[in-house]
Amino acid sequence: MQGLDGLLSDKDVLGVVIAGQGADFSIGLPISDAASQGAAPTLAEIAAKIEAAQVPVVAALKGRVLGAGLELALAAHRRVATPTARLGMSQAKLGLVPGAGGTQRLPRLVGAETSLSLLLDWRTMPAFTARQSGLIDELANQSPDSAAEELILQLQSLGSPLVATGQRRDGFADGRAYFEAIKARRAALATSPLNAPKRIVDCVEAAITMPFEIGLAFEAVALADCAAHPQSGALCHIAEAEAESSERLFAVGKDGRRAIDPKSTARPALRLGRALEEVAKHLLTLGVTEERIDVALVDLGFSKGLFGADAAGPVGRDTVAIQRRIVAALMGEGARLVASGAVNNSGDIDVIAVHALGFPRWRGGPMLAARQMGLLQMRKDMERWARESPIWAPPPLLTQAIRYADGFAALDKLKA
Repeated sequence: MQGLDGLLSDKDVLGVVIAGQGADFSIGLPISDAASQGAAPTLAEIAAKIEAAQVPVVAALKGRVLGAGLELALAAHRRVATPTARLGMSQAKLGLVPGAGGTQRLPRLVGAETSLSLLLDWRTMPAFTARQSGLIDELANQSPDSAAEELILQLQSLGSPLVATGQRRDGFADGRAYFEAIKARRAALATSPLNAPKRIVDCVEAAITMPFEIGLAFEAVALADCAAHPQSGALCHIAEAEAESSERLFAVGKDGRRAIDPKSTARPALRLGRALEEVAKHLLTLGVTEERIDVALVDLGFSKGLFGADAAGPVGRDTVAIQRRIVAALMGEGARLVASGAVNNSGDIDVIAVHALGFPRWRGGPMLAARQMGLLQMRKDMERWARESPIWAPPPLLTQAIRYADGFAALDKLKA
């Protein structure tokens, strides 16, 4: 903001180039700042400053242009990119909505279908495709900074009036296709337990139905709602745990993709799997049917049950009780694995449970899910259930975690 203020107040400045140092333009905000949009001035305020500029502002894109970084670029009057640049929006993966106008500016350039694909599918778009869609204006065969400077000189020589992205309507040209794309995404998400994708669809719809400033306010409310939702806390938690455990738990396969490393995770994954099986077996002895167990697992967020029963049955009053027993057993086994040194911390347990056991990502893993269910009450429940089976014996680490608002995550930080 200081840089913009200085340049835009200088009458000799013909235009401004926004560029990134290093290999990338920007990979976005840190996970911890994604919900709050960082310290003041916020990215939304910086974007507004760019759009209000009386001289051309051009974003020179290279490498990765992700999340809030792409939102920054969208606020510029034009965008140039190297052929190897890749653009993407990953906020939905954190249970969040873009907070700097991403859901309002992007549809104005490329329409609803391309916007929703970029916002919801978690895949990056190559520069060539972005050029075809209208997301970027030029491919730079030279330095993107130099190409941006040349574009500014061209714009100045033409003398054409500047049009802010927020005032563009290119993506609204085919209104029927726009609303059909909204309808299709809404139908596809109808049964999804995820909160943020549905709010993003609402925001993209608001882009065409509301004035720009109202649409920005609509997006801001959606972001605040999503940030306060437990899903966002869980998804941000698991993303941070994955980043912290990257070298310990992940490996790059022959296809070049990063995946959970079976060599370092086989033993804890096996023990977590056995704990889940033990819970199911004990529930059967209590008279709980295979169908009810599978219904509880699928409702919890697992892709399938253990017994292959009809997991599409109705959710009943017993479902939450079954789920609490499942989470408690997995948490207990996870705490014992941490205490024994088999894994580094509770975050590792959550990562392994998500990747190797199929625990729902949007629940954040069993250690976080237990905290969200209430650790103190869970210990009381486990003390009672332990009379039935040692699988629910409260681990000492649970007593330590109860002392902190952040539960096991606080112990992880103390250990680090």
